Amino acid sequence: EFETCDGLIGAAAPCDYRPMRVESHKIAKTGQPIDLHLIETDDVVATLGAKKGHRWVVGFALETEDHRLRALAKLERKFCDLMVSNGAEATTA
Repeated sequence: EFETCDGLIGAAAPCDYRPMRVESHKIAKTGQPIDLHLIETDDVVATLGAKKGHRWVVGFALETEDHRLRALAKLERKFCDLMVSNGAEATTA
């Protein structure tokens, strides 16, 4: 669909990591610790940003420290035209 669009707003990040191995059955409790090995997922915004051509790309950077610096780095690395920086601070109602 990206080929026919004017741009992309990458507002929904899937996740940064996924399990290296997925079991075909439920992992039953044993009372023992379990090791979970994770691998990085593909970066959809960076992948599409690299081939954006005339299209515009907006990304989001959820950061816990150095908000501005990290958002600027993502802006360049992901070939975005705009990067929205948000923090992970909890809010109370």
